[in-house]
Amino acid sequence: MKQVPLILGILAGIAGLMGSAFGLFVGGLSSAFSGDGAGIAAASMIAAGLSVAGIVGAVMTHGESRTGAYIMMIAGIDGLIAVSVGYIVAAPLFIIAAALALKNAKEEKVAVNKTQRWVYIGIGVAILALLMSANGSTGSGTGTTANSNGSSS
Repeated sequence: MKQVPLILGILAGIAGLMGSAFGLFVGGLSSAFSGDGAGIAAASMIAAGLSVAGIVGAVMTHGESRTGAYIMMIAGIDGLIAVSVGYIVAAPLFIIAAALALKNAKEEKVAVNKTQRWVYIGIGVAILALLMSANGSTGSGTGTTANSNGSSS
């Protein structure tokens, strides 16, 4: 039963990397045709990093089940926020793998101190804030617009 979170986590990480590649593709197309693809591409890069972190969390479930489960949970939720449709396969897999790893950790009776738990929550909030700032930046120019007669406003 200890192999299932590892396998699901690795599959989720691979699916997340593929979803991130899809997001980069969409961001590139959007940038080529309308010039507003920088936020999508940045969020896709963040999701790729989260996918790699989720794979690391999956591997960690053999030694420290709770730590790996928290990392996979953060990767699943934040990745879904980053590239919603591109992460639709990876997020449920990460969350299921994290739930199974937590179940295994309860069977092992491994204690996690409260400081360690707050560190994981802080990392998740920091990544979430980074995602929100990446999605808010459009990279659409200097802020001035040209009227039809050529003057800027």
